[in-house]
Amino acid sequence: MAASKLYPGQAFKVPFTTDQVKSLAAVTRSEIFWSFSADEPKSAADIATETGKSAPSVHYHVQELAKVGLIVPAATRKRRSRTETLYVHGAKSYVSQGVLAPKEYREYSQKTFAAMTRGLANDNAALHRVLDQHPDIADFYFLNRKGIRLNLEQFNELRRRMGELISEFEESGDGEGVRLNVFAVVAPNMATVKGWPKRNKPK
Repeated sequence: MAASKLYPGQAFKVPFTTDQVKSLAAVTRSEIFWSFSADEPKSAADIATETGKSAPSVHYHVQELAKVGLIVPAATRKRRSRTETLYVHGAKSYVSQGVLAPKEYREYSQKTFAAMTRGLANDNAALHRVLDQHPDIADFYFLNRKGIRLNLEQFNELRRRMGELISEFEESGDGEGVRLNVFAVVAPNMATVKGWPKRNKPK
C-alpha cells in the first residue's frame, strides 16, 4: 500500500534526538512505538489490543512518545461516547545521528537496541506459546543468521538492496494481511570488533 503523503507535523527523514533514544530505551515503550507506523493512524486503544498490554499503561507511554515527537496526531475518531486521537510516527523514516553523535546519545542508542531486541524476544516467546495449537502461524516466521565476509563496497550494496526490498514490500503490503516485525541488522561480530584496533593499526 503506497503511502507518500505526510501527515501534519510529520517529516520524511530525521535523526533520532537524544530525548527520543532515551525514551525508547525502555522495553515497553519501544514495543509500543514500533507498534505504530508512519502510514497507518492508530489509537492507544488499538495498540493496547494489538500488544495485549493494559490500556492505562499504553496511554501513559503514548503520551510520553508524543511528548518527544516520536509520534504525532494524525486524525481523530469517534468511538462510542468518546473521541480518540490516532497517531503515526513523527517521521516516515528515523535514522541514527551516527558516529559523530555525543557519547550520551550513543550509550542510549545501545540501550534502545537492547530494548528492541528484548521486544522481539517477547514476540518470539508468544509465537512459541501458541505454536502447538496453531502450527500454521509458523508460515509467517523466518529467521536466517549467517556469518559472511564482505568488503566495504559489498556491504554498502547489501545494505542498499535490503533497504530497497523492505521498502518495496512495505509500500505494496496487503492492508488486511498479517502484521509482521521486520528487523534487519548487519554488523561486525564480536571477534571483528575486538580485533579492530590491531587490524587498523598504522603500518
